[in-house]
Amino acid sequence: YMPLWRPGTLSVAAEQGVSTMAGGPIGMVAKATADYRAGYQPGTGVGRHHTPTVGGIRRIYVAPTDAEAEARARAAWANFSYNLTKLFRRYEMTPPNDPTLGGDFDKAMAVEAVVVGSPQTLREHAERFAAEAGTDYFVGTFAWGDIIGDDLRRSFDLFAEHVAVPMMA
Repeated sequence: YMPLWRPGTLSVAAEQGVSTMAGGPIGMVAKATADYRAGYQPGTGVGRHHTPTVGGIRRIYVAPTDAEAEARARAAWANFSYNLTKLFRRYEMTPPNDPTLGGDFDKAMAVEAVVVGSPQTLREHAERFAAEAGTDYFVGTFAWGDIIGDDLRRSFDLFAEHVAVPMMA
């Protein structure tokens, strides 16, 4: 069998023996990862032929300064929320488990659903994540909202050069 992934509830992923990802504040990711590992029974479930992994996910935006990153990311978050909830709004529904947190950028920052800032700010977050989250890997989502083209490339390049590569050294 190929490795299987299950989004959503980590306890179900653990029971099924498949890989998954956790979001939220680092402390929440650490608890979810620990609970996943406690609930995982090797050799069971649909994923019994592979050793599953747990990752942590963040939407990322990096700019030369914290202020520039926050201003750009705040606008992108509004677009992210608008685009992701469009059909729900059309049918006067509330999206379940809205990853945009109702479009509230400040709340998204507070719960680390989005992490933005200078390369130094992102490096500090990545180091804390690596030390505390207990995951097997980190997933940075760089294209969200209206972050595309040169904006996307610059953010990714700053992250790669000043965060990822130095941490791998």
